[in-house]
Amino acid sequence: MLTDEDKHHICVTLENCWFFNYPAQMKCQEIFKTLNLIWNNLDTRNNGRDLSSDDSVKFRKLMQIVLVKEEAQKLSRHPSIRELVDFFPLIHNDASRGSPYNPESDPALSVDEAEIATREHTEFNKYFGKIIENPNSDNCREFRNKLCRLLYVIRSNIAHGSKQNYQGSQRNEKISSVAYSVLLQICNLILD
Repeated sequence: MLTDEDKHHICVTLENCWFFNYPAQMKCQEIFKTLNLIWNNLDTRNNGRDLSSDDSVKFRKLMQIVLVKEEAQKLSRHPSIRELVDFFPLIHNDASRGSPYNPESDPALSVDEAEIATREHTEFNKYFGKIIENPNSDNCREFRNKLCRLLYVIRSNIAHGSKQNYQGSQRNEKISSVAYSVLLQICNLILD
């Protein structure tokens, strides 16, 4: 269960993003830092300090609380999700190559490399289509899980990859702008 303190952290972060008028990438960094704090606190409350899960698992557990079936359906119809689905070229997982990738300036990837690098975005788009066609429990759960995976890729790219230390390219800002819109909706659900 989320606490008032968790919600307070979200409020402070959103207020700082607005007050300081950060670029989109820095807004995402700040929200991901706050969500990281919240999912670690939640994990500690639920499992104690001795058990430690991977951050991606903790993020998914947080989203299981925030995006229950009805909320996942509602989020799937939000324009920010459509922007994420339609984003092209697809978002690459920098970890899949071992180095940052920018399709605007780097040589083209082979078909196999591109499939691996964009797997999370491709799978998310697939389950977006499924939840729109048939919003049953299984599709809602998979949509939420695939959204978590894609957002986690963006978070990891920001923290460790192509967006480290604010390398504000046009593509990074576009990805971050779309991700920020989605993260803002998730924050609003937490605050509800």
